[in-house]
Amino acid sequence: EVVPYAAAFVEAEVKKLFPTVTPRWREGFVTDQGNRILDLPFGVIDSPALVADLLSRVPGVLEHGLFLNEIDDVIVGR
Repeated sequence: EVVPYAAAFVEAEVKKLFPTVTPRWREGFVTDQGNRILDLPFGVIDSPALVADLLSRVPGVLEHGLFLNEIDDVIVGR
């Protein structure tokens, strides 16, 4: 989730940090707070804590989708 006025800056920083990832703005979608979503198709992330930390340090990034400490168990049913 990215503050709109920082969109261009955040996209440029993400490209510098992760040159193999092609960021894509989620078109036609704005959060309840009026922010934009930048999708980053990483695939498998070898160091999710490092990626989360790097994203959190970029000014203009409010949140990322790496929920590393929010759950303890996952139950999958069929």
